[in-house]
Amino acid sequence: MAEATGGKARGGERQAGAVQPDDDADLRPVDLQVAWRLLPFARPHLRLVVLGLGLMLVVTAFGLLGPRLLGATVDAIAARDADGVLRWTLLLGASFVGLFLGRWAQGFALGVLGQRILYDLRVTLYEHLERQALSFFQRWPVGRLVTRVTGDVEALAELFSVGMITILSDVVTIVAVAGVLLWIDLELALLGLSALPPLLCLVLVMRRPVRGANRAVRRRVAEIAAFSHERLQGVRVVRACGAEAEDQARFAAVDGAAVAAYDRRTHLDALNNPGVYAITAFAVALVLWRGGEAALAGRISAGTLLEVIAYLNWLYMPIRDLASKYTLLQQAAASSERIFELLDHAPEVADPAAPAALPTPARGEVELRGVRFAYAPGGAPALDGVSLRVAPGETVAVVGATGAGKSTLGSLVLRLWDPQAGQVLLDGVDVRAVRQADVRRRVALVLQDVFLFAGTIEENISLGDPAVDRAAVERAARAVAADDVIARLGGYDAVLGERAATLSQGERQLIAFARALVREPAVLILDEATASIDPATEARLQAGVRALVRGRTAIVIAHRLATIQSADRIVVLHAGRVAEEGPHADLLARGGLYARLVELQRLGHERDDVAATA
Repeated sequence: MAEATGGKARGGERQAGAVQPDDDADLRPVDLQVAWRLLPFARPHLRLVVLGLGLMLVVTAFGLLGPRLLGATVDAIAARDADGVLRWTLLLGASFVGLFLGRWAQGFALGVLGQRILYDLRVTLYEHLERQALSFFQRWPVGRLVTRVTGDVEALAELFSVGMITILSDVVTIVAVAGVLLWIDLELALLGLSALPPLLCLVLVMRRPVRGANRAVRRRVAEIAAFSHERLQGVRVVRACGAEAEDQARFAAVDGAAVAAYDRRTHLDALNNPGVYAITAFAVALVLWRGGEAALAGRISAGTLLEVIAYLNWLYMPIRDLASKYTLLQQAAASSERIFELLDHAPEVADPAAPAALPTPARGEVELRGVRFAYAPGGAPALDGVSLRVAPGETVAVVGATGAGKSTLGSLVLRLWDPQAGQVLLDGVDVRAVRQADVRRRVALVLQDVFLFAGTIEENISLGDPAVDRAAVERAARAVAADDVIARLGGYDAVLGERAATLSQGERQLIAFARALVREPAVLILDEATASIDPATEARLQAGVRALVRGRTAIVIAHRLATIQSADRIVVLHAGRVAEEGPHADLLARGGLYARLVELQRLGHERDDVAATA
């Protein structure tokens, strides 16, 4: 089964919580140009983008109007102009209302934009992951993939909703306010703008450590997700071995590394933000000093001085925002690199550009011609020059020692992998020339280790296929003698928990049989599918299997005699090659490898019987 699912660890085990090669994106310099690749995801929502840009101009206009009205109000107070005070105060209040409404509308529009882009990006990423070959999931831990589909996509959505347009708005505000200040008073404007070079230096100094801290946080969070996923999946092993304390200690170490990364990022933020405030406060103090002298000398009015101070505060606000959003930009840039690294990974098993059609009606003929396949480049072949033809309607049992290549053969027929040499033909057509969906509509696979999803029994059998109705589900369940078990579980609408942990292995396998057969495949592959079923359940299942394989091609990967003896032909694999081939009786009479396997199994059963009666 491990060969079929790609679960065998080839090339060494991963250390839980360790930084893996797929984290190299976290260690490279950030390329902000990768953000341009996000634009196609914003293009379908162009109206929201335009609305956000329009509201940005509205907010900027109201923001620029406020300090001017404030200065005019103060000058009217100094001139004891009651009508002017009332007029300017009303206009100032109206500008504040307009600013509030503009910001609210802008925030709402950008929030909606971010969620729309998040939806599109997450769906695209998930669909891309589902198209990947099984070898891809050997190299990428599931927990790390989950982090990229959730956390990294969320960071990009935040970039669109509160980052991209608001950063542009901040830049526009800075340029506009600087222009207004220079028009009001050149000297005071230059004093106020003197804070910009130190602020730029601060950003440049903090850029590299902030970037490194954010990447470290991302890596550590991904490590926690990967470690937690693996350990929670294997919680039964941990409990059975009494390894809870050791497991908790290892998790504490991984979690401690994440806390240390967060502490460093928090320390850098604590240095960065107060530094921005200190620099801008010093510039305001200089303006107050020189502006106060100018006001006392009568060169400017008190209202103009207040107007300059208000504009400076309006100028420094987006500068502070840009400094705080620098972290957001770094997170988004790193997240976009990680996401596009996944999206750029072309599936190793892909549909052809011009797929061929399988002949109809389906015959169910399977043929391997000189197939060679190795799981790792340059590694030992799991299959080495295997040629085998299974005629339509024939049942062929494939046997051999562990690692002989039995499950690999079934996986190649289903096109879960592609061979490095040779051909796998289905009804006379190379499966590499056909769409994977077409192959898997004709070929069904049942594994020893059954995976059931959280949901109803009917959903687990139909897998949400709209072409499979309740009647088809019930027919398939009856055919494999699973209907009694399903009735005992509460019927087809009974909800199974995660991985159906409350069901026995035999019950799960019966449901998996119904799932494989509900689409009436032409070829049925059983990969040790009855290895864990008790004798009573197996006897009931075998009767259903015999009826089901009649008229279908069946490849039975098994070692139990009850399954092997009913096959039309038996193929013995040894070290990735076909060692023997023929009916059960003929192979026994030869006294070769198959006869030795049967004798070893018989001796094993005798030892089990002795142990059971002892």
